[in-house]
Amino acid sequence: EQYEHVNVWPMITFGRGQKHAKYRFNWHAPIVIDPHDHETIYTAAEYVFRSRDRGQSWEIISPILTFDDETKQERGGSPWMPETSGQEAYNTIHRMVASPHEPGVLWVGSDDGRLHITRDGGENWNDISPDWPEWSDVYEIAPSPHEPGTAYVAVTRYRTANDFSPYLYKFTDYGDKVKEISGSFPQGEITRTIVEDPTRKGLLFVG
Repeated sequence: EQYEHVNVWPMITFGRGQKHAKYRFNWHAPIVIDPHDHETIYTAAEYVFRSRDRGQSWEIISPILTFDDETKQERGGSPWMPETSGQEAYNTIHRMVASPHEPGVLWVGSDDGRLHITRDGGENWNDISPDWPEWSDVYEIAPSPHEPGTAYVAVTRYRTANDFSPYLYKFTDYGDKVKEISGSFPQGEITRTIVEDPTRKGLLFVG
């Protein structure tokens, strides 16, 4: 077997705050293969990047899609035991998914509470973040397999606010309309993932 590193930007940030990094990549940074063009892949830090040559080169196709608060980008840990892995990044894009229905549609969620959509491959972006609690972490985005322009979102707040409540949302009309759907879910359980059944419309599975 062989492999090759194809980093967007080969800079190590061991022992330093992420505000010193050129780009901030989450430990769970998304990698998305375009379902309509398998030669195109996307990844994200605080920006969305696109490659059309298997990662040999990358272009930025978005503005910063997080709150970009430098006070939350200091070195982690404590003075006597600092975080040195270089992976504790915040104000980052945590989830990204491409529409299975239409080319050019990307849904992007950050770990600090912002949700964006583009319908033209990154030329224009709309902030569709609802009025959810501050510093919510977008943990899952799942486009509906039945309806273009519809996606389900799961949010968690247990790490940022010690809040173990569920947060589930349904976005329709490409984010123009949003409905919270977590009211009947067990109120003491966090929500990490959601998906709609590919055959039976409206049947949701939540983890």
